[in-house]
This record gives sequence, C-alpha cells and structure tokens, in this order.
Amino acid sequence: MRDKTSIRKEIRLKRQNLSTTFIEKTSKLIFIRLLKYLETINYKSILFYMPITNEVDTRIMFQYFWDQNINITLPTVKKGQIVPVVFNSSDAFIPGPYNIPEPKIKVESSIPSIDIIIVPGIVFDKNKNRIGFGKGFYDQFLKKSQLKIALAYDFQILDSIPSDPHDIKLDIIISEKILIN
Repeated sequence: MRDKTSIRKEIRLKRQNLSTTFIEKTSKLIFIRLLKYLETINYKSILFYMPITNEVDTRIMFQYFWDQNINITLPTVKKGQIVPVVFNSSDAFIPGPYNIPEPKIKVESSIPSIDIIIVPGIVFDKNKNRIGFGKGFYDQFLKKSQLKIALAYDFQILDSIPSDPHDIKLDIIISEKILIN
C-alpha cells in the first residue's frame, strides 16, 4: 500500500486541475445528495469548512442552511486547534492561518452544540478513513464531534488508504455518485 504522502500528492494534483465549471456543477450534485441524506435525521447545527484548493464548494450549502434557521459554524485555527465560530450571512471574511478564509468577527461556539461536522479532506476510502492536509487539526477536533460527514468528488474515494491509530473515522462520505454510510 502506498504511503499517505504520495496519495495526498496525487489526489491534490488531480483536484488542482479541476475546472471551475466542474467544481460548481459537481458541488451542486453533492449538495443535493447531502440534503436527501439529512432529510432522514434531526439536527439543529452544522459546522462547514471553507473550501480551498478546489475542494467541494460548501459556501452555497451553509448559506442555504442558515436561511433555514440551522445554526451554522465555521472552523478557525487558534493555537494549533480548531475553534468553531458562529456564521452570520453578513460576515466579512479574512484570510486566517494557512490562508483559509474565516469570519472577520469571531464569536466562538461550543462543541456540544454542533450536531454535524462537514469534514474536509484530500482523499477518503470505503472504510470511512480520510487523509487531510497532514496537520492533524481535524483528528483532534473530531474526537469531540457528533456526526462526521465528508463531501468528496468520486475520484477522491479509493478502495483503501493507510490509517494510523490516532486517525478518526468518518460516519458518512458523500460524493456525486457514491454514499458510504
């Protein structure tokens, strides 16, 4: 089995070469699949990531849920840890650590109030493992979370990837064609 570094590099390269049209179209398909899944469960709050480097675009998603009176939080990084902050549709965004956009005004949210975490990642597998950017922020954060859902393009889902004992498994992975539950 290949190592995490080589897999991460290969899939990041594929993602970097995606067209804006593909990202928009496919993100909408994934959003529709997410909505269908969420119809089956009860929730009041969701943490979404801010998309970078051609990730599945979540911005329309968190605006939609905010309009539906669902509490939306976004992750920020503070002292090497993820801190969820409350999203407001009028928020201005500024570059945060690692150049990831985050709300300019940060009102911290409490972890127990988050029902669903939409988890970013570079590559996933059919056993619900993920490889992220390699900093370990989400693995630490996910230990405290409820439902963990990854949104991915089909090519990001492999049969199997290496995982370590500290890696936290996901509950669900949704792509444009695949639902792993």
